[in-house]
Amino acid sequence: MSRRVFSTQLRWQNALLLLPVFANFAYGAGNLELRPSVPSPQPVGTLVSWTANAGPGSSAAYYRFRYRSPGGEYRMIRDFGPGETIEWMPSDADGTTEVEASRMDLESREITAVSEYFSWTSLATDGQPAITASGHPLVWIFSTPPCAGGTFMAVEYGTSSRTVSSTPFHACREGVSLTFQLAGLLPSTGYFARPILATAEQPLRYGPSVEFRTGELPDGLLSHTISRPRTRYTDQEIVLEAPIFPNRPTAVDLAGNVIWYYPGAISVLTRPGREGTFWGLIQSPGGTEMQRIREFDLTGMTRRETNAARVNQQLAALGRRQINGFHHEVRELPDGKIMALAGVEQILTDVQGPGPVDVLGDMIIIFDQDLQIVWTWDGFDYLDPSRPAILNEICSQGSCPPLYLAPDGNDWTHANSVQLAPDGNLVMSIRHLDWVIKIDYQNGLGSGNILWRFGKDGDFRLSTGNPADWFSHQHDSEFELNNTTLTLFDNGNTRRQSDPTVTSRGQVFEIDEITRTARVVVNADLGVFSFALGAAQRLRNGNYHFDVGWTLPANTSFSMEVDPAGRLSYSLQASGPQYRTFRMRDLYTPD
Repeated sequence: MSRRVFSTQLRWQNALLLLPVFANFAYGAGNLELRPSVPSPQPVGTLVSWTANAGPGSSAAYYRFRYRSPGGEYRMIRDFGPGETIEWMPSDADGTTEVEASRMDLESREITAVSEYFSWTSLATDGQPAITASGHPLVWIFSTPPCAGGTFMAVEYGTSSRTVSSTPFHACREGVSLTFQLAGLLPSTGYFARPILATAEQPLRYGPSVEFRTGELPDGLLSHTISRPRTRYTDQEIVLEAPIFPNRPTAVDLAGNVIWYYPGAISVLTRPGREGTFWGLIQSPGGTEMQRIREFDLTGMTRRETNAARVNQQLAALGRRQINGFHHEVRELPDGKIMALAGVEQILTDVQGPGPVDVLGDMIIIFDQDLQIVWTWDGFDYLDPSRPAILNEICSQGSCPPLYLAPDGNDWTHANSVQLAPDGNLVMSIRHLDWVIKIDYQNGLGSGNILWRFGKDGDFRLSTGNPADWFSHQHDSEFELNNTTLTLFDNGNTRRQSDPTVTSRGQVFEIDEITRTARVVVNADLGVFSFALGAAQRLRNGNYHFDVGWTLPANTSFSMEVDPAGRLSYSLQASGPQYRTFRMRDLYTPD
């Protein structure tokens, strides 16, 4: 291994001097060292602990970890925050990687960095593929011999009776072995796996097979019951689940069999990402440094992470309000940027009550691929705070993102999803205002102005003229396929105030933005009431998937499929609440 060290003095704006003092200190002194837990080289798939050590007696510090291929650009693993150790390995190929650790002294603002080169060797030998356990009982690592440039490779795997799935194709690099994570597997089951090679001129060619057997499931996962067998074919036979307690994301097949789970600790899974990655967020007791967003892979290893304290440094430098944490939404955009929802607290006087009142609003933050801010939108700048939450909801400690200005506050907007619409603008579900709004984003060039408000007392007129067709306290509004078809899950909380028999609905609207009219295309009564949580999704077979997230008193949830006429065609019941569920073809493709 070889080492590289440098030091630079940060030139923060005065606002950055407000950086909070943290409870978890990282101590060190002298020259910064980066120590891997095992010596280089190591086989692909070896999880390495990387510890940045500055020696005893130094002041408190933040640490950042990045990596790159020799001569390439650094990519973020974890941005500046508490903790001098990470566990990490490269995801897809053998070769040499440069791992960098940076230490930010919280007193002097000085940054010191050190990097180490580490080599990874292929598991494949003698021209034969190899498979090895990943540490996750349902995820295995498949390594291939090098393949010629211009060739593409994937891995097909299954049981003796049928093929289960195949990975995405990756481009071969001359002399470099490729590595794949195999997932979507039943526990305690024997499988085969074999490489598939393809070129533009040649049909698919198959390499030799290897065999392996999966491990057992841990205790504590949700149980499942088929409450209605499916009546229509679908190629989206996986249900990705985001339980809220226990907070352990899982994936099941349509028979309710667990085929994957997240082995780590996370508050909520928000969305599937690209090629076997997922996005989620963490809300932990403590300061803003404990409020995090994270991308992780099928083995559970963190790929990218940042925290609200680090984000507040950037917001202060931009002259923006500070956030108190992340909530509800983190997702990757088609151009590789990352979008997240965050909470913003303001003390407003004589606006939502007499005297000073703590009011919790929302901010949309767009990050680049290294989790550095490129665009923000703050609801306090564009929405009228004199229009309070329709049901006057209150946030208290433990029920919302952490509050720092008062013991409790008005939960004013409670946004729960934001999507990049096909026209390049943002569509945001604001639960406590019973609105879906469109925001002028224009793929990063927009003004942030609100283009329209969709919902009761908004800018649109329903073709039926029936106000009962409007949604209330909805979740997961999304344009599907085009700029006219909007899906959402209508919890129905506001409607239920006047009628205690009201149940939740899966809704699809056809919207005309020019005439400001809307037509209800699907208005499926799902037969139960979900007072919180939920999701909506158009399926590839033309049906619609709805997550009925939390039913009482049993604390259960349902993943339901309805046809275009709103008739139930499939229902999977889980033994706990689910923030969202998604139907997927495989664990590599986010649809």
